Amino acid sequence: MDVHRRFLLKSGYYGGILATLIFIFSLLFSYIQILLYYPSFNPFENWMSELGVGPYGIIFNFSVMISSILLAVFFTTLLFRLKKEEQNATISNLCLLSGYISVLGLFLIGLFPMNDIGQNNFFHGMAALIYWAGSFTFWGLLSSIINKNAHFQKWKQLIVLLTLFSWILFLISFLGPLFIPLVEESFPIIFQWNAHVFNFISIGMLIKYVKDSV
Repeated sequence: MDVHRRFLLKSGYYGGILATLIFIFSLLFSYIQILLYYPSFNPFENWMSELGVGPYGIIFNFSVMISSILLAVFFTTLLFRLKKEEQNATISNLCLLSGYISVLGLFLIGLFPMNDIGQNNFFHGMAALIYWAGSFTFWGLLSSIINKNAHFQKWKQLIVLLTLFSWILFLISFLGPLFIPLVEESFPIIFQWNAHVFNFISIGMLIKYVKDSV
């Protein structure tokens, strides 16, 4: 294995690990601190972005920005590895592009946080839409690639498929209140948290895949 390829694989491997650890740590820390600022905070009624408000919200926002950069490195490595085994290079390139769009939206979410609990702003709203659209497309294309890859066992393919399904469920539930008056506006919030749980379960599995190729 040449030096440059090994460096890329190692960078992606460690980037994926760091992104996951930073995000999870900041999520737990921010959840604890937001309860001191807003005791009634809970995943059924509050968006994950609302962890970025309050006295220590900057920690969550900065962690999100750092994680997004590390995820960009990880996605680059992952798709570089998968591209070697994928006959359709166009799908791999589109998957990587959508991954970049996703992490760009994630970075902007941290850069333009919400004003306060329940108080959104234009820039944060646009960043969230970019992130959601990029994530949905990324996991959809990645699922298509992995389902045709013999290196992935059925249960691993299922995890990525469930991640895609969690994003579909979130987006449908998010759009539901716009078209179905009886659907509660808080309904999609828990599905947003659920999508991120599956995100990092899948990323953890994919980190192992990248590690095996280092």
